[in-house]
Amino acid sequence: MNRSRTPPSALCVLALMALALACPAPRVAAALPGKAPVDSLHFLVESEGATAGWMSAVRVVHADGRVVYRGAGTLRGTTSLKWTLEMTPDLRGYVRATTWLKSPERELEISSVHVPDGKPVVSAAVNGSKMPVPAEKLPAQVVYLPQVAAPALMALSDLLAPQDAATYVATLAATNGMQKLDLAVRGLGLGTLAQKGTQVPVRSFELTVSHKELKEPLVLTIHQHPDGSFFGVETPQERILATGGAASSGAGAVAGIVETTVAGDGVALAAVLTVPPPGKDPAVKAAGVVLVAGPAQNGRDAESAGFRFYEHLASELAAAGIATLRYEPRPPAGGALSLAAMAGDASAAADALGAAAGVDPAKILLLCQGEGGMLAGEAAALCAQAGRPVKGLILVGATTSPGAELHAAQPRPADAPWLASFLAADPRPALLASGLPMMLLHGDRDDAVPSTEATALKEWLNAQGHLKVACTVAVGLNHCLQEVPAAGGEPAPECGKGVVKRIAGFVAQCAR
Repeated sequence: MNRSRTPPSALCVLALMALALACPAPRVAAALPGKAPVDSLHFLVESEGATAGWMSAVRVVHADGRVVYRGAGTLRGTTSLKWTLEMTPDLRGYVRATTWLKSPERELEISSVHVPDGKPVVSAAVNGSKMPVPAEKLPAQVVYLPQVAAPALMALSDLLAPQDAATYVATLAATNGMQKLDLAVRGLGLGTLAQKGTQVPVRSFELTVSHKELKEPLVLTIHQHPDGSFFGVETPQERILATGGAASSGAGAVAGIVETTVAGDGVALAAVLTVPPPGKDPAVKAAGVVLVAGPAQNGRDAESAGFRFYEHLASELAAAGIATLRYEPRPPAGGALSLAAMAGDASAAADALGAAAGVDPAKILLLCQGEGGMLAGEAAALCAQAGRPVKGLILVGATTSPGAELHAAQPRPADAPWLASFLAADPRPALLASGLPMMLLHGDRDDAVPSTEATALKEWLNAQGHLKVACTVAVGLNHCLQEVPAAGGEPAPECGKGVVKRIAGFVAQCAR
């Protein structure tokens, strides 16, 4: 297939390339042997011998076994795309997939969430409006587009990694829950591949894709490095081959993700640092946001009902050129947990983020959700006392009234280790004393913290003479800024449209 003859609308369904595979049971446990938790590659896209664009992708294996592939790229210099594909630990089924694509003519978004024993939940939008064609009506040649299949092919390559490239032969079935493909895989053995005048050693597999709607099968070649890690894919017209590690620059680059620690007072907290690649001028370093762990938070990802809020923010902010650091909440000491100690952890996290390569230590902000708002002002004060003040505060669905008042209106768990500290806290004076610009974001369907917390804080700060406060109560969003259907039901698998863009805009304004 020649990309120049591919209908533009075809690119909108990259998310549906997430494949659930059924095949002879491979040695999956060995499919990811000895690899770092993060693998990132930068790809050159060539079409009929000419450069057609760039892609970058990162693969993360989480502690619970989930394997997540993220990528971004530019095609023909006019089309931008990015994707996320989350697979089950055995790489034989997808959990969710999202794709965003923007061309001069249109902006497209697609999300697909796997439903066990049922059709996936697919949402699609064109230029912000719901796509009129149901996903199951899309033709297969549109859904399965090999030229932009990097996320699914990376997963397939990982599945094939333990197999013998010289002898492996298998017939696989692949489905997105609505349409089915027949895949025939044949090992081509070990060899070399010419790239930029150099012979690169590779393991190769031929993949033949058949479907009743295709006039003839599509034949792809998947190439791997000798260690079995994904190297690229070729069709008769296209080559998408890795040029090395994560891109040092360019619109197609994706973030570097590093497992690290935050040195809190007497404790080391596991953390994840996400840093976008440098822009056109490597001397210009990225602004950063610490995703603060609050006392009632569910891990460093601020997970709620399966939605990893902070992980999602980190990915989206990286795409906007902003670094983040998220970390595990401090464990109780002797059954108690103080907001003061947690504020110290947030300050230490800000120090760690500012010290990261590619991050400007003078452009750090704090983002706090829920009860994390109770320690935001104190954390900012500690940063200032250490000579590294932060530039602003972002409070999402935050509690900021006196703790005793909040507990009386909405009792917290009696056995919460942080309750005593919470009851004694009034975060408003420290927020006022910081003098920092603040963004207050709250969903009007937040069933964890009422939106009056945001509006009341703005009114109180304004009354004290602090006017650098932007307050938004977003219609239809919940505690994690996900859109909730008016008629009820499951929230969207990502933040509401425009929310992360607004956060990124506030960061950019504060970082000037």
